[in-house]
Amino acid sequence: MKKQILILFILIHAKLGNGQNLISNGRFQYPDLNPRCDGWFNLCGEELTAHCDTNLNCYVGLVIDSPSWIPEDIWSLQVKAAFEPDGYAETYITGQTGTNIYTLTYWMNAKDWAGGARIGTGKQNKFVESQSRSDTCSSWSEFTLTDTITTQATDTITVRLSAGSGDFCICPPIRFAFIELVKKAINAVDDVNPVQSSILAYPNPAQKEIKFEVKSKNQGSMTLEIFNSSGTPILSKQCTDGLFLVNRSELPGGLYIYCVTSDSDQIIVGRGKFVFD
Repeated sequence: MKKQILILFILIHAKLGNGQNLISNGRFQYPDLNPRCDGWFNLCGEELTAHCDTNLNCYVGLVIDSPSWIPEDIWSLQVKAAFEPDGYAETYITGQTGTNIYTLTYWMNAKDWAGGARIGTGKQNKFVESQSRSDTCSSWSEFTLTDTITTQATDTITVRLSAGSGDFCICPPIRFAFIELVKKAINAVDDVNPVQSSILAYPNPAQKEIKFEVKSKNQGSMTLEIFNSSGTPILSKQCTDGLFLVNRSELPGGLYIYCVTSDSDQIIVGRGKFVFD
């Protein structure tokens, strides 16, 4: 049974991805289940390999917690709010050239305190933000960011996971897992100005209903398509206000893939997966 679940998990990620994950360490663990910290840096500019444990060093550490139902997925990143600037962990992507559409997907657990992600260029105090989002969620939830970035070979793309800032706050650490950044080359005129958006699917997992909230710069008619774990389309809905609602009565329990597209230009606004218990 465990093997079947693992195969299903890999299949879903293959269906969701447009290409290779540009983040070398998006799961924070090695195959032997030991924590993995390379490629990520904290607010103090230290690579997390200097303190790869569950202690918070410069507001960042690892924790045994995961949104996955697979026993082999156990680690996630935790970030605590700091004084100005905000508490964060970030990773860098180099060698990208031209104008490309980048989609960042991540899971986050941010109860009682807002956390989020930022995409931009540069490093540390020279970071220039291009796109961001901030949310709270009572349980593990998946989030996406889509942005168009133009870079030269010498530029650095930064993905920053943030817990915000607060003065003397008693705020719980924000947890992050399954970080993925994929790019799509712009090959057509319609792709030059993609819908800049992010989608919040909540609650996830769901019992009675799940909402898909689209926050887009270009609001308009959109279509939500839902697929089963085999990739077969089973439900489609449209809206003009950026909010979709799917009731448990419309779908049996199980794992599903969703995709939201803009009806005006057929550009993918966002996608992900959800579970009906």
